[in-house]
Parts: sequence; structure tokens; C-alpha cells
Amino acid sequence: MKNLVVLFYVCIAIIAFPSKSLAQQEPLVCPTIMISGPENADLNIVKFSASVSSKPSNSALKHKWSVSIGNIISGQGTPIIEVDISGFIQNCLKVTVEIDGLQPGCSNNVSAMREVSGCCIDPRLFDRYGSISFREERMRLENLAAQLEQEPSTEARIIPTDGRRNRSGLALRRAERARAYLIKKLKIDPARVIIETRRMFQPEPQPERMVFDLYIMPIIHETPCN
Repeated sequence: MKNLVVLFYVCIAIIAFPSKSLAQQEPLVCPTIMISGPENADLNIVKFSASVSSKPSNSALKHKWSVSIGNIISGQGTPIIEVDISGFIQNCLKVTVEIDGLQPGCSNNVSAMREVSGCCIDPRLFDRYGSISFREERMRLENLAAQLEQEPSTEARIIPTDGRRNRSGLALRRAERARAYLIKKLKIDPARVIIETRRMFQPEPQPERMVFDLYIMPIIHETPCN
């Protein structure tokens, strides 16, 4: 009985006078992580930064970034990165940062979505020829196909231009023949061979005879944000 009385008073003491460590324990307050960057980017290089509302004292934060499209060209491991989005036209870019060094038990990652439009894609003139034999044209198209095989992230643009001395529309029909040869005989993906009008590029005076320009340029990707 005496032991029960002692145990009773011990329990009362614990309840009435909690330990100092329990009384002084503070609730966990987690910091807010934010990603800042352009809402709509129309440049090839875009910049994003991460900020933390508060961090533990004497804590070195490490940032691990990832992007859904494009390439991180600088700043990995730091609060600020630069992303190359060349060739991505009207795309939804998801940027994610994971921060090591925050309080245990707190969320350490956040994502942001941005509408981006990589601009200023410079087409590269690969070849130019006029009214030549189909045998010679096939040789040039085979060279183009070989280059496309070496650069799988590119596509070909065939630019036909009628000459003042040839029938209207003849250059376009020849361009369609060239495209068919690239696709059927040389096994190039149809999506990578596009016939384009000269209006898309630097305008030039109409030549005397028809001319064909073969351009190579990065494949354009389009996946807008919903």
C-alpha cells in the first residue's frame, strides 16, 4: 500500500511539473520555398532562382535542379540556374528544385510551370542548286540524308523558288519529288522533311531560273501548358 501511495505522488509530480526540455520544446516551423522566373519566356536562355523564407543557422543549402525540357547550362547546385530552351516553341516547362540542408521533417522541394517559347532558331543552309538532272539531285539529297542521320535532333526544310523563266508551280512539284525520294528511298522520317516557302526566310529577288535551298534546323517541339 505504501508503494502505491508513493507511485501516486510521483505521477502527480510528473503531470504538474513537466521536465524543462518538454516545456521549452518549440513547434516545427517549416520554411517556404519559392521559384522565381519569367512567366512567359521568348528567349533561348531563361533564368530561374530559388528562395527560402528561413533556414537553419550555419546551414549550407544545396540546390538540385531539374527541368522537363531544355538543358541546364549553368548554376546546378546553386540558387540560380540558366536553361537553354532553343528549339522548344510554345512549350510547357516544369522547373523543380530540391534543397538539402533544411530542418528535418520539412518538405524540401517545389515545382513551377512556365510557358516558354525558344526563339531565334537560325536555319543552316546546307545546299543550293538550280535546274539540274535528277541524277545529280539524288546525290545532293543523299548527302542531306547522311547529315540528318548524324544530327537526329534536326529536320530538313526544302525551299523551292520559281524562276521568272519557268512555269509557275514547277519548283514546288520538283520539291515534292525530292521530299518523296528522301522519305521513300532514303528512309528519312516524313516529319523531318518539310517543304517551306521562301517567305519564312530572308526574302530575295526572284531568280531567272528555279532554285532549291536545302536548310537544316533544330526540330521544333510544341506542347503548350494546359
